[in-house]
Amino acid sequence: MVIADNNNQDVYKWLCNKLGFKVAQTVTVAVLHEDKIVSAVSYFKDGPVCLITSAAENGSWCNPETLSELLRIPFDDLGCRVAKFETSVYNKNANRFCKGIGCVKEGLLRYAHHDGTHQVVWSLTKKELVKKKWYRHNRFNKLNRFNKGV
Repeated sequence: MVIADNNNQDVYKWLCNKLGFKVAQTVTVAVLHEDKIVSAVSYFKDGPVCLITSAAENGSWCNPETLSELLRIPFDDLGCRVAKFETSVYNKNANRFCKGIGCVKEGLLRYAHHDGTHQVVWSLTKKELVKKKWYRHNRFNKLNRFNKGV
């Protein structure tokens, strides 16, 4: 697996297409397998908070090394104090993922998700990330520029 960033917006377009809506972004990265996007993550920095939005073809991208790098970015690269995730109350996989990586459930926003369902708000701090042993102190050694068309 290779994590790649992208200046020509192909990864961002892939992510929005997968989700079915446009997301706010500061940085968007892709997880590549054999030069194909298998997952994309968008980070939107809003002061000390970073909203993380993602989509994936399947769970094949999710190994400890890749996950730790994707979770490190909002804190080390963007300088945020809190990473925030917003999921539909009905998205069991996303909610289980957030709970599993150590996020704290902040609350429920009624009818606030883009599809009209209730939205679950999760958050994660660097301290919680370290406690769950997802934080790596060194940068992922496979971070590459993504310059190919998707």
